[in-house]
Amino acid sequence: DITPIGKVDIENEGQTATDKTAIKDIVIKPSDKDATVVVDGSKLPNGVTYDDTDKTISGTVDVQDWGKDEEERDFTTTVTVTNKDGSKVEKEITITVQRDTDGDGTPDIKDNDDDNDGVTNQEELDKGSDPKDPNSIPMIDITPIGKVDIENEEQTATDKTAIKGPNTGYIGNGGLQVAGLLSSIGALLGVGFAKKRKKEEKHTK
Repeated sequence: DITPIGKVDIENEGQTATDKTAIKDIVIKPSDKDATVVVDGSKLPNGVTYDDTDKTISGTVDVQDWGKDEEERDFTTTVTVTNKDGSKVEKEITITVQRDTDGDGTPDIKDNDDDNDGVTNQEELDKGSDPKDPNSIPMIDITPIGKVDIENEEQTATDKTAIKGPNTGYIGNGGLQVAGLLSSIGALLGVGFAKKRKKEEKHTK
């Protein structure tokens, strides 16, 4: 059996980050300065990478495949340190990523309006809409504020005749009666004006 000749210190090896934000740099520090470090990058969150030069895991998490109701996910990867004498040390590090649907900096797990549509998560769940989709909002109940009465809204009329109107009887006949009255007044005024003119002409002669 080979006994490891040194230990491995890892800064920020266990941390929680909000989606779409940068993680705290995870720095791997083997006590053997000649040791090689291998990190399984396939297990890191999207947007986070390992730089072998400075032995640091860093980046901005960007999870693209959240489940419908998923709010938090653990990403666990293995760090393998091989010392100069051939001994190995393996450690697991975990990055917990919390979903932030609306990108407001508050993870969904602490946000009462995940999609920032102005309707609380609980109200959306109660009314059947999706609290993580800003285009999905509950139906709004609209109550009429008053009724509308319409007189003679359904009627049968003979062609070339007037339809019935509200309170005034027949719209067409009413219009004809007014027109006839105006015509009579005009005729009377015309006769009076003609008589007056005749008198004036006779007087001047």
